[in-house]
Amino acid sequence: MSSDSSSTSGELSVFRRSLNLAGVVLTTVVAFFGAQFVAVTILLTALLFAGISQDSVADKIESNLAANVFLVFAVAIVSIGFITTVLRWQKLEPKKVLLLNKRPTKHMVISMLATYAVYFVSLAVLLAVLQAFTSVNVDQSQELGIDDPSTPVALLLTFFMLVIITPVYEEILFRGYLFNRLKNNIPVVASYVVTSLLFGAAHLEYGNLNWVAAADTLLFSGFLIYLSQKHQSLIPAILLHALKNSIAFYVLFVA
Repeated sequence: MSSDSSSTSGELSVFRRSLNLAGVVLTTVVAFFGAQFVAVTILLTALLFAGISQDSVADKIESNLAANVFLVFAVAIVSIGFITTVLRWQKLEPKKVLLLNKRPTKHMVISMLATYAVYFVSLAVLLAVLQAFTSVNVDQSQELGIDDPSTPVALLLTFFMLVIITPVYEEILFRGYLFNRLKNNIPVVASYVVTSLLFGAAHLEYGNLNWVAAADTLLFSGFLIYLSQKHQSLIPAILLHALKNSIAFYVLFVA
């Protein structure tokens, strides 16, 4: 009797963990893609009310830097708001779960810089392997969906979008929420894999299938997870993400 009871209890525990795992992944997907849908809907509605014809709305969004900045900012606000609402509904403290309850320290910065150096070498090795053993075009550039900034204001807006907004909300969503919730339901290594795969898939650029960008972000995710878990803080991961994006920003738009 006790054996049957123990078996049933174990099955229920596995079932609950499976439900929790599915819920965490689904919440992340909804937060990432749902926030984009909400942001685009808000912008489309605003442009239509402003008198812009429906035929030219898509071109207006694609070619206008301010519209792109608004979209990224709106996606960040909506996704973070959704995640924090879910955590509060589950009676959890968002700052604690998302590892946002510590202030940055000198040690975090030094650790972040050392981690970036290791990541850079690892990326070079990965690209060499891809070039030697696959047909992937390692010279394929990542499409950011924005033109070269032509004025100082445009340059500043681009920097704000790529180096500040994007690292903050992506780290909160993927390393803060997704990984930290996954590791409560599945082994840490599996949490690494799931988080990195979803992060890589989010950067695949489906219209262009940029496998290099996806492989890079998949690799980069491991270093971001390492930093956040080592310091039990999302701050060094955000700083590392911002450093990577700032270097890309300089190469693409300044140099």
